[in-house]
Parts: sequence; structure tokens; C-alpha cells
Amino acid sequence: TYRQALEVGLSPAAVRTRAETGRWSSVGRGVYRIGGAPLTWQQRAMAAQLGGPTGASTSHLTAAALAGFDLAPPPLPHLTVERGRSRRWPGAVIHTAPLPVTEVTVLQGVRATTVARTLIDCAALLGPNRLQRLVDEALYKGLVRPDQIGDAWDLARRGPGRAGEVRLRGALEPWSGP
Repeated sequence: TYRQALEVGLSPAAVRTRAETGRWSSVGRGVYRIGGAPLTWQQRAMAAQLGGPTGASTSHLTAAALAGFDLAPPPLPHLTVERGRSRRWPGAVIHTAPLPVTEVTVLQGVRATTVARTLIDCAALLGPNRLQRLVDEALYKGLVRPDQIGDAWDLARRGPGRAGEVRLRGALEPWSGP
């Protein structure tokens, strides 16, 4: 980011020169990538998180892809920001929700929601079969435990009937009990 470049000692003129000569390419206001570097979905996710609203974390299907789930990343990265924060970032789908620090981690160098929170967020977007495969994969690989998903659900709940609750509880049912 522009701010990071200044923090490591570059001057505003040095940043401008790198952008003007093509050594750096702008991917959003104040966010750059090395010119000529191949474009990847991970790069788009990081650019969205760095350039998005303050405190943004990648989330939903983007966080699932960053966590290594067997699914294609979405065309636009998903970000979650706290309520009351700006929702402006043209390169991402912005969601607003409470996001305690305990539900944020770093995946592939990108600030993202934890696996438990990611499953909760994905429950609102995916059908029951795709959600079941995602939950099974997370639990089978040991990325999360059923009790962690329940704890995260309690933190994420905004009231009864949150989207995806029935699907998520159904996906967890085979993993409960002895």
C-alpha cells in the first residue's frame, strides 16, 4: 500500500515514479502490485483487504478458498467489515457484521475470518449439498471442531433465524454424538 511504502522509507515521489514507470501497477486507491507479476485470485483478495474499508477481513467464499477448501474462489473477493464502516470498494463484495478479533486470522498472508466463522458466512450463500461438503471437508481435515463452529455461531448470531442456520445445523448433525 502507499502507506506501507512510506513506512519503509520511500518518499511520495518514489512511489509516484514507480507507478508512472510501470514498475508498480495500481490495483485500487493506494494499493499497488509489482508490474508484470501474474494476476491471481489471491492477489485480488489481498488487494481488496488492503484497500478496502479499515478493519476489513476477507470472508465467505474467498476465506474458504484461502483456507484451502476444494472450491473455486469467487470472481470478486468477499470482505466483511464492522457495521458503521464504509462499504465502498469497487473490487469486492462487502458484507457488514460484527467481527470480534477472535474470529480473524491470517490465511496465505491475507487477513481473513477463521474457518469456523467462514463456514457460518458460507451457510447463507451455499445450498445444503455444497455446504455439507464444505463442513465435511473442514471437520475431516481437522481445520475446525464442531464446538468451535457452535461458539462462532453464538458470536455471529444477530437474532433468531440468521440466514443459513438450518442448513448449517443440518450439515453438522452427522458430526454430533458419539
